[in-house]
Amino acid sequence: MTNPEIDIGTAWYVAVAGGDRKPLGGHMETIRYQRRRIDGRMQFPAEYFLKRAGYEVFAPIEQFKVWIRHRKVIKDRPQLGRYIFVRGSCPWSIPLVEGVSYLVLDADGRPAQIQPHEVDEYRTHPSEKPKPLTFRRGQIVRVSAGTLQGMEWPVKRCKPHRGEVGLDTDHGLVWLPVGHVERV
Repeated sequence: MTNPEIDIGTAWYVAVAGGDRKPLGGHMETIRYQRRRIDGRMQFPAEYFLKRAGYEVFAPIEQFKVWIRHRKVIKDRPQLGRYIFVRGSCPWSIPLVEGVSYLVLDADGRPAQIQPHEVDEYRTHPSEKPKPLTFRRGQIVRVSAGTLQGMEWPVKRCKPHRGEVGLDTDHGLVWLPVGHVERV
């Protein structure tokens, strides 16, 4: 049963763009999905071929900084990896376009439709990554999820890059995800 809020004529779908395949060590190896020079411009192949086929395509892009030859350079990469949003009337023809591996399917085996406001959310709020939540050593925190829910312990160690907090319990150090603890 389809969602009545979505116009079947032109709905948004999620497609997975394929990485290029090349021979490597005697077998075909998939390399990462990256921009290629097509028609004199650097662009992602799946987006280019889908637009040429008449589909509306949106792939959220995030910027990151890298050092190249002693200079900091800003580059682009897909925010959702190989996932791209495709709007069209015939979803089953999307995987036939060059550069697209497959469609994401729902539990019933049909192409998963995306609400237009969800796609607009990605367009209006480009990659906003939250800063990792950090705790100070000795700070008392309460466990908010899991089997230790409601217990309070001091923080022994914090690894914000891994999203973990080490709590000093009676039985030693217990590591929990940052999302499972809250400040008291």
